[in-house]
Amino acid sequence: MPLPRFSVLRALNSTFFYQWWSAGAFKIISDCAQAFTPLLSKKLIAFTMVREVDSSVSVGKGVGYAIGIVLLFMVNSFFLNVFFFRAMMTGAQARSVLSQAIYEKSLRLSGKARIHYTNGILTNLMSTDCHRIDFALQWLHFAWTFPVSIVICIVIVLTNIGASGLVGFALLFVCFFIVTYMAQVLGKIRKKVNKITDTRVSIMREILQAMKIIKFYSWEEAYEEKVAEVRRDEMHRIKIMHTARNLLNALFVSAPTLAGLVSFVTLSSTGGHLNPAAVFSSLTTFNITRMPLMFLPLAIMAGYDSFLAVNRIQDLLSAGEAEFYIEYNVDQDDAIAVKNGSFIWEKDDAKKEGDDSESDGDSTSADKYHAKSQPSKADEDETNALTPAESINAQARSVQDVPAPGVVEPIDHLTESANAVSDSEVEQFNGFSGLDLTVANGEFVIVTGTIGSGKSSLLAAIAGGMRKLDGSVTLNGQLAFCGQQWVQNATVRDNITFGKPFDEEWYKEVIYACSLNRDLEILPAGDQTEVGERGITISGGQKARINLARAVYWNADIILLDDVLSAVDAHVGKHIIDHCICGLLKNKTRMLATHQLSMLQYADRVIFLDNTGKTYSGSVDYLKETVPEFNNLLTYGHQSESDDDIPAEEEEEEAKEHVDKEALEIKKIASKDPKTLSEDEKKKLGVLMQAEEKASDAVPLKTYMAFFKLGGGSISYAILPLLLSAMILSTFCQLFTNTWLSFWTGNKFPGRTEPFYIGIFVMFGILSAVFSFLFFFAITHIINLTSLTLHVQGVNRVLHAPMSFFDTSPLGRILNRFTKDTDTVDNEMSDQSRLLLMSVSSVGGAFILVIIYLPYFAIALVGLMFFFFAAAKFYRASAREIKRMESLGRSVLFSHFGETLSGTSTIKAYNNQEIFIRKSEKAIDKMNAPYYLTIANQRWLALRLDLVGAGLTLVTTMLCVTGQFSISPSSVGLVLSSLLQTINMMSMIVRQLASVENNMNSVERVHHYAYELPTEAPFHIEATRPDPSWPKEGRIDFKNMTMAYQPGLPPVLKNINLNINGGEKIGICGRTGAGKSTIMVALYRLAEMSGGSIDIDGVDISTLGLNELRMKLSIIPQDPVLFQGTIRSNIDPFGTCTDVELWDALRRSWLVESKDLELLKQGSLSMDKVKFHLDSVVDDEGTNFSLGERQLLALARALVRKSQILILDEATSSVDFQTDHRIQTTIVNEFSHCTILCIAHRLNTILAYDRILVLEQGEVAEFDDPVTLMNIKGGAFQSMCERSGISMDDVLEQQAARKNQQ
Repeated sequence: MPLPRFSVLRALNSTFFYQWWSAGAFKIISDCAQAFTPLLSKKLIAFTMVREVDSSVSVGKGVGYAIGIVLLFMVNSFFLNVFFFRAMMTGAQARSVLSQAIYEKSLRLSGKARIHYTNGILTNLMSTDCHRIDFALQWLHFAWTFPVSIVICIVIVLTNIGASGLVGFALLFVCFFIVTYMAQVLGKIRKKVNKITDTRVSIMREILQAMKIIKFYSWEEAYEEKVAEVRRDEMHRIKIMHTARNLLNALFVSAPTLAGLVSFVTLSSTGGHLNPAAVFSSLTTFNITRMPLMFLPLAIMAGYDSFLAVNRIQDLLSAGEAEFYIEYNVDQDDAIAVKNGSFIWEKDDAKKEGDDSESDGDSTSADKYHAKSQPSKADEDETNALTPAESINAQARSVQDVPAPGVVEPIDHLTESANAVSDSEVEQFNGFSGLDLTVANGEFVIVTGTIGSGKSSLLAAIAGGMRKLDGSVTLNGQLAFCGQQWVQNATVRDNITFGKPFDEEWYKEVIYACSLNRDLEILPAGDQTEVGERGITISGGQKARINLARAVYWNADIILLDDVLSAVDAHVGKHIIDHCICGLLKNKTRMLATHQLSMLQYADRVIFLDNTGKTYSGSVDYLKETVPEFNNLLTYGHQSESDDDIPAEEEEEEAKEHVDKEALEIKKIASKDPKTLSEDEKKKLGVLMQAEEKASDAVPLKTYMAFFKLGGGSISYAILPLLLSAMILSTFCQLFTNTWLSFWTGNKFPGRTEPFYIGIFVMFGILSAVFSFLFFFAITHIINLTSLTLHVQGVNRVLHAPMSFFDTSPLGRILNRFTKDTDTVDNEMSDQSRLLLMSVSSVGGAFILVIIYLPYFAIALVGLMFFFFAAAKFYRASAREIKRMESLGRSVLFSHFGETLSGTSTIKAYNNQEIFIRKSEKAIDKMNAPYYLTIANQRWLALRLDLVGAGLTLVTTMLCVTGQFSISPSSVGLVLSSLLQTINMMSMIVRQLASVENNMNSVERVHHYAYELPTEAPFHIEATRPDPSWPKEGRIDFKNMTMAYQPGLPPVLKNINLNINGGEKIGICGRTGAGKSTIMVALYRLAEMSGGSIDIDGVDISTLGLNELRMKLSIIPQDPVLFQGTIRSNIDPFGTCTDVELWDALRRSWLVESKDLELLKQGSLSMDKVKFHLDSVVDDEGTNFSLGERQLLALARALVRKSQILILDEATSSVDFQTDHRIQTTIVNEFSHCTILCIAHRLNTILAYDRILVLEQGEVAEFDDPVTLMNIKGGAFQSMCERSGISMDDVLEQQAARKNQQ
């Protein structure tokens, strides 16, 4: 239910009412003190006029005026600093509470809301939007207190020069209305920019999460251009927005001068006398309005940005939440009771965020990007006008039904029930209707069915993960759900205990039952080893068993297990069945969803699901007799299944190889006897994630020079003199406008008429505005071009960074460079740099002017500047380091947030939200602690610098009062008005200098990624580019090949010599630490060889560019990755194939039946009745597809590439046996001409291959055909087959079957 309008605003107001509004009250007191200063300056100038006529007049009254001006200045300073402290603290605290609210809401979002609020959008809300609210709360008071200053100033000016002053204020009001109008225009641009930014962040997150797949498929350049296109559009609109803001800023910087100009010209034209005291008092008054006017555009735009941000956050907080429908009844007989249950996966039918009701016809790159995954109305109409066959070829864009889920909280599932179009129409899983199910206490139930039939959905419905339309789910006991294979970036122990108190005895039992003992011996620090982000240091089987151990350790009464055995081999699976599921958990209620039919013998009962959501329950014999589909499934299972997998230690090999990637320091510790290691050494040994680089001292000069070089574009450093020229001319025109006014009032040039003075006065006033705009535009241009270049280059460098970088850098840390740091450069650098340079030039110009008239001022200036720079240096040193601490803390927060987003379903399944919420609170506190210090630091500095300013003001006024130099009252007015105008800017200079330096820290961080990240070998090498038809044969020769993951580490592969003929099918297996996965790493050059070579068709791959090599290889990985978009964009992301080829790939990968494709072409079957359609929507990370379906799509992706060499990495581990049989058939038929290297985790998948490569400790142990290897007594391959129950007859049968298929 949507929250009432402005609920978040009202909540913020209620929470921070006293603190924030009292800041506004202090701002008004400060403004009043500043506004009354011109009254005393008028008296002081009048006093100098009297002293000029009669030097005998006592200076006492003048000294009093001077001291009064200084006291008013100090009152202004004190209350202004109190205002800033309270306002900035409010902003910081508001950011904290909103960040935490977003975090907590993300854990409660419904499936439907989660479709819309992707990980990228949620990250952007927490990073960018919360920061904009923080920034706005610091400046918003300038918007509403502005009238107070104006009213006081109007009264003073009317008192000084009469009604002529109203003309000047009329001009100021015209400027104010221009700002109001422009704010609306800029607000519309900001909305579009926000939408584009969300798109860019979503793309970047997808890229980072799927980096290995991108490298496998050599998609770096294509994705780089994809991001660059969105980024260019984003920066184009930001530049338009900043240019418009610069016009406003130039207008307001010049507005007081122009207001004074028209007022004094009017006064002169109407016969009024230009009295120096009245004129310069009025000029000082007009100048007082400069600061509010200068900050008014900033305040209004910040306020508007924050208003949009608050609305976006309110929309999130109003989004639907997952319903907790599980009931608990300790008195019921059954452990699980589902009565008349109807469950669906929610589908997003809401309008996409950012879509405006009004269209201005201006599409963004975000629209174009989303158009790839979302159909337009025009496209739908066009599709309806075509026959199905025509629409296939015309690349129709109708959004079709999407397949069933395979994870705990998949989304976008439900499709409308389809009326039968033909007998061949595909049945689809639409959810459950009228489901009645009971599971007795202590019963072991296996749920099985084909892929996409709803096995995971059934468990999710019981666990509360689906949307319940009707019925009830009642449990008798605590529930643990082992579904999504998700691990935290924490130690193995922390992942297993998952926030529960550590019970050592129970923990040991769980470790043994889940077959993790041997794994913990292999890992460098045992259970204190960090598993890394997304579990990059452990194998898929280890990840599955850690998830299982987590569920078991919770010691719940009811345990739901979703396909926990697919990623482990049969030996380990049997151990888990015997010692865990039927051992340690024998008295628990267990439900296991699996496609491994060998497990059925252990079940008390089997539940079979077809693709329509119907469930069949009973014994195996009963289901065989009554359900034909179940019988068919068993038939395929018996043909394909045997306990033929590699023994348990096989899986450990992957972990062993990961261990070899650890850093040298870890290697040194690991060389010690494990029994002698201290706890600290064990923890150090287990640390994988490297500490984030943190620069020390000042931002180096080279960063500033690089900044200007990039900002100069084609003219490079030549932009600097242009910028300085614009700044000097702007400042000169502003100062000389006032100087000319003093000439006018003092009649500097006798005999000249009024039009002479007026003409030059007007000329310099207009030039002041023009040069101010040019100055501000130059700043914007430099920053805009720098930010665009840094981002594009940063993406390029990240895409081409080695995999070791991603293994040791949390995703949140990398993403932080492209979210908060980039936003800082985009949106803050321009304003902060403008304020700094304008303040420096104004203060410098004013000091030069004062020294010209009062040379003794230079003496005081030197002494006071010493204190100024000492305080500034002291402040900057601490501010810089504190800012860097805040940046590091922010990276920790966003890493934790990203991890939580990817594991939300697991966290909710264990009802563990509170622990993660507390972690988030600690991360926010860690980020805020240095931020609060920054605020206090700034106020500390400002008060001390204002004391310096007060000293300079006192010296100047005393010199004027005592008449140490013969200067006219007009000159006194000029000096005093110029000094009072700029003295407040002194503390601003240091604050803005620190802010710019802090923002340059963001530039430094992005620059580090753009130019200093390590890179892989060259992507292109033109000199060695092979013929486009290479490789024709697919022959692979390993010649004394040796490889280590990093220089200085032991080699993982040693002196490998192999000759693989073109078109051969090679199975690769081996025992512990053999290095079979490293063969794939070597072929793809994810790590470079340290000796020897690999030749493909006679070409040494180390001499090729990575693109030329990887484009010619295809892989079907164990963990397939999908991108948000459509099926079309996932199998052919860059439009290189025709629709006919893509549909054929779907057919050959068994996603679309041949008969259905024919019916589609004939028009007998509508496309919305096909389960997999080219334009079916793929949600963020492919969560609306089961793991098995994602593997079939990976197969389709490989078919589209048409490579001569194919690498299989246990590509059928998560599919049922019928689908496994189909995939193996496809591999035999469709890739018959290809050279295939299959990294085997299950021996039965490679028995029919031409030759088997057996690796031992990184060396070739055996390499021959399976029959020959089986005849080697005591051979490694024979031993593995014996332990897996594979006989010679099995090998011969598989070989014969392959020959028959050929």
